[in-house]
Amino acid sequence: MSVGATGQMNSSLRILYLEDNKKDVELVEDVLAHAGIPCEVVQVEAKDEFLTHLDHPGFDLILSDYSLPGFDGASALAAAREKCPHKPFVFLTGSLGEDAAIDALTRGASDYVFKDKIGRLAPAVRRVLREAKSREALQRMEEQLRQAQKMEVVGQLAGGIAHDFNNLLTIILGHSELLLRKTTSEDPLLRLGLEQIRTAGERGALITRRLLAFSRKQALQPATFNLNEILLGMEGMLRTLAAGQIELEISAATLPAFVTADAGQMQQVILNLAVNARDAMPKGGKLAVAIDNVDIASGSRSISGFSGPAVVLTVRDSGIGMDRATLARIFEPFFTTKEPEKGTGLGLAVVHGIVKDSQGHVDVSSKPGRGTTFQIYLPRAAAPEPAHPPQPMAKPVRRATEVILAVDDEPQILAVAAQVLRMEGYSVLEADNAQAALAIASAHLGPIHLLLTDVILPQMRGNELAAAFLRSRPGAAVLYISGNVADSVRSSTPGSTFLEKPFTPSQLVDKVREVMRINNTLRALVADDDADVRAMLKTMLAEVGFEVCEAANGRQAVEECRKRHFDVVMIDIVMPEQEGLVTIRQLRKELPDLKIIAMSGAFAGQFLHVAHMLGATAVLSKPFRPGVVLDILGNILGLPGEPATG
Repeated sequence: MSVGATGQMNSSLRILYLEDNKKDVELVEDVLAHAGIPCEVVQVEAKDEFLTHLDHPGFDLILSDYSLPGFDGASALAAAREKCPHKPFVFLTGSLGEDAAIDALTRGASDYVFKDKIGRLAPAVRRVLREAKSREALQRMEEQLRQAQKMEVVGQLAGGIAHDFNNLLTIILGHSELLLRKTTSEDPLLRLGLEQIRTAGERGALITRRLLAFSRKQALQPATFNLNEILLGMEGMLRTLAAGQIELEISAATLPAFVTADAGQMQQVILNLAVNARDAMPKGGKLAVAIDNVDIASGSRSISGFSGPAVVLTVRDSGIGMDRATLARIFEPFFTTKEPEKGTGLGLAVVHGIVKDSQGHVDVSSKPGRGTTFQIYLPRAAAPEPAHPPQPMAKPVRRATEVILAVDDEPQILAVAAQVLRMEGYSVLEADNAQAALAIASAHLGPIHLLLTDVILPQMRGNELAAAFLRSRPGAAVLYISGNVADSVRSSTPGSTFLEKPFTPSQLVDKVREVMRINNTLRALVADDDADVRAMLKTMLAEVGFEVCEAANGRQAVEECRKRHFDVVMIDIVMPEQEGLVTIRQLRKELPDLKIIAMSGAFAGQFLHVAHMLGATAVLSKPFRPGVVLDILGNILGLPGEPATG
């Protein structure tokens, strides 16, 4: 039963009515039917019969007389509140005084209606049903909040464990690769041992990635791929998993099933569901894993909040199944029906987190003795552009010469990173805490091109260190390393990059080269409501080596500056939605070191003086010549000659 927007019932209302007068029951049916509330009334007269129905509450509403032979309404209310506290309870009586009515409401009655005012019954029924529905929704939200808080606590624990493991694994992977570089084929036993150490480190990294997938703090690596290929590539693993009395059936979609997600995590989803299915069939059975392309109609009852073209992964088993109580808890962390040594209770929590992070939906159906079906719905993606054939990696024409300040409170990681980078030609300054790093940066007379810092440091976090460092060296790049907080760091410091632990020496070198290459390109934002002015400035700046973004008003300019790093922002004073002066003041407050050029031709440039007072680095009066713009850029960015070289 549900209540529509007009107040009409969308299906028959089921009522349990405690009443010894059959005519009163018929009157209730007539009154409610006349009011557009179709109902089915089950009449009970005795206490035992009433209590029996409360044990099996297949009804929406309880009506009760107050005075009955051998039983009274107050006792009936107390029993109902104990056995089914969320069911609306309404007294329909001719003998209820004011004090008794107030007492009834205090003890949990939803309402009371006098029989001589039976016309009030229908509005009362509608109201108490709406209130009950609202209470149910609120209780669901509270339960979801409690579950979210529980997941957050456990996620923080998992993330902390993964952080410590990743530090150890970085040391293991780093030293094993460095030693492998120096080991010749003349000592195969030593080389085999080092390769096994590296393999064990990589397996350890996989375990921490699973922990981070559960805690949802792993840096995702989304890409568009054909889910068919992932499933078919796992066929050998799945057949080994199902070996014995389990019949395995694998079915890929007829057409490519493209999705955008983390491929490694989708493998984890398939594997976790297959393991659960196997464990649910201790005496054998059938396991079917299938992929299909589907189109979900908007408002589908079984797929709430998900519609449109989709790829569905179905994992179906013929195992022992689950009752409703178990089904309601399967995604809770550490909830398991398996024996302690056979399950951690993390598998389905991991699945749920991965699917939600991939903008997907999980649908589960199960009955005791009749197996379980999981269906994972993911948005269907367009086919990716054909990949260009990989080019052979060219050796660098020169050794690196840049200066790097490396900061990590784990001395072995710091030593490995410094050794690797020095082998590539970089000059490396080392610090084991933030204060030491800032002191080294202050004392170093030459340039420092890159700050390489761990995120978790004593006394000061990595992003706080970076902010202090960049105040004195605004042209430097920042590369963070950590095992569990990529997203928070990436959003907190414009222009920064992230390398996830554990990493190998090769991955560190590749990421440093990438950061250095990106950092050599100057970025400018042009904010002007005149599209022709934006186009002219974009062309002019691009010709001398700038990467240029555009904004049509002040609000867009602020949003762009919050999303990415710019070396300079050129802002018109008079713009719609948010004017330039307001924008300059806001940007100066949020990004105190940002270089800002204020532009205006309105009112003979009278506002430019105000712009300077609000924090503009330089001002430019319209109309202007390209040479003037380039001179100003060269001056405020400290560029020798033309800024084309960055």
